[in-house]
Amino acid sequence: MILNPKIMRSRRWISSVVGIGTLCLLATSAIASRSAVQDRVFTLADVQRLNHEGGTIPLNINEKVVAELNRYVGTPEGRKYIKNGLRRMEIYRPLVEAAVKNHGAPIELMAVPLIESGYIDYIGPNSYGAGLWSFIVQTARRYHLTVDGHTDDRLDEVKETEAAMEYLADLFGYFHDWRLALKAYNEGEGHVKALIKEYDSEDAWELEDLAESKEHYLAKFTAAALILRNPSLVK
Repeated sequence: MILNPKIMRSRRWISSVVGIGTLCLLATSAIASRSAVQDRVFTLADVQRLNHEGGTIPLNINEKVVAELNRYVGTPEGRKYIKNGLRRMEIYRPLVEAAVKNHGAPIELMAVPLIESGYIDYIGPNSYGAGLWSFIVQTARRYHLTVDGHTDDRLDEVKETEAAMEYLADLFGYFHDWRLALKAYNEGEGHVKALIKEYDSEDAWELEDLAESKEHYLAKFTAAALILRNPSLVK
């Protein structure tokens, strides 16, 4: 069968239109997908407005904090994690608030279990830390928690919470700065002492930058503390 050239051109034109339409559809789907993944984006100015005055631990707002806050509340996965963590936090709120008060510690420390465990009191397979406060074995034993083949006191929320308050209080007593104490809680006090000596700085944020911290623990903590101050962010 001999095809008419006009029909051939017409078919090529239709194919081109269909192709362009398909590309537009794919582009629209990609945009929709990105919107589903991250449908709230806070700017630096937005986050600065969220940082109400008050509290014991200064919440420095910078681009790293903005990135972590967007990860926590700007994505479905982040909001799910934070919302579930806040829901579980209410179960432990009386215990943790009492321990914080008894040790004269900042209430912002309630954000630590939120980022460490999502307020889940368990140890997973191959987990390095355990319990609400994600204590490693060495730290747990230093603070008189039993961890052996039969008993793991890290899973006793009362014992581990008390141990965590003692540990954080000791860190603050040494560094005299809650941000350094939090950095040491995550990285170990020996490592933070070495960083202070190496870079001749006791500014926790400066050490984060100079040492090129990849975990951004201070940013995660600050974002979580902002969420505790502004729980409507995840509603």
